[in-house]
Amino acid sequence: DREDEVAQQHNYSYEGVNLRARWSHKFTLLGFESQTQLGWRYSDRDYQGPGLEPRANAFGETEALPNRADRQQHWEAKWIVGLNDYVSLAAKIDYADYRSNLDSASYQETVSAVQLQTRF
Repeated sequence: DREDEVAQQHNYSYEGVNLRARWSHKFTLLGFESQTQLGWRYSDRDYQGPGLEPRANAFGETEALPNRADRQQHWEAKWIVGLNDYVSLAAKIDYADYRSNLDSASYQETVSAVQLQTRF
């Protein structure tokens, strides 16, 4: 999909493209209904402003900053085991890589979780 975000502050307005892919497989394991899911998401955002205010260099001249540009990738793996018709146990791990020409917006993170899910 394509995004066109218009913010009140010019530096936060951007145009972007998002791509998503997901694979899911249901099966029975030791008598329990199970499901595995793998997902990937890519986001490419080009901002209309630099993200930071221009600053003066050592000569007192204002330096022009390039517009902010972000590239994000996110991977997810999940395993869901149905304990009965209403309750499932899920284990999940996510990895995200956020890259930007604005240093404070570049980072990587890994999150894992165990969830008890209900369905009714």
